[in-house]
Amino acid sequence: MSSPTPPPGQNGPQGYGPPPQGYGSPPQGYGPPPPGYGPPPGYGPPGYGPPPKRSNVGSIIGIVAAVVLVLMTIVGLVVIMQGEGEGEVPTEPQGQPGLTQPSQQVPSEGLPPSPTATATAPRVAAATAMAAKFVAFMSANQQKEAAALGCEDSKQLLPGALMLIVDEQTKLRVSGKAIVQEPGTTAYPMRIVLVPIAGKTRFGPESGFVRIQDISGQPLCVRIYELK
Repeated sequence: MSSPTPPPGQNGPQGYGPPPQGYGSPPQGYGPPPPGYGPPPGYGPPGYGPPPKRSNVGSIIGIVAAVVLVLMTIVGLVVIMQGEGEGEVPTEPQGQPGLTQPSQQVPSEGLPPSPTATATAPRVAAATAMAAKFVAFMSANQQKEAAALGCEDSKQLLPGALMLIVDEQTKLRVSGKAIVQEPGTTAYPMRIVLVPIAGKTRFGPESGFVRIQDISGQPLCVRIYELK
């Protein structure tokens, strides 16, 4: 007995027969690639991938060259020092080699004595005259002229000292004999000639000394003056 034929436009019972085309598993060529596969090396967009390795050959060559230069410098210094030592030849005294000649002494009889340095005499008169000139400028209130007679290291001190004492009332003169002070007897390392002076200043009657510096070979000069 045959099964009834379905009416037109209707399919048969579900679950029977092959499925229509377009349904089921996806067509070949689609889907994720099988595991273990990927893009071949060397491909991909430019600018990506690990940076190239830098070479250290240049640094190594520079270090080796510096070491070689230092070694050559040290060797050159050693060679020069050895050459200087070998160039020194010991000298022998004249006469037979290996023997020393006795020193000959010349007798001193009949020879003039060697000259010795003699100290020059103190210039007492010239020092006294300079002191008299110095106090004459003070008495005339000519402070600039009096300061010009000072020594090089006293020219900055004298103007202030004169300004404190000297005025129109100042009248001073040399009042005694000069005294010579040799080096080592005072605090001064040179010869000093003390010339006594006396008179009056703005402070009344006073007396003291003018210290004249007397160095051999140099002109006389006023070191300082003192009044009490």
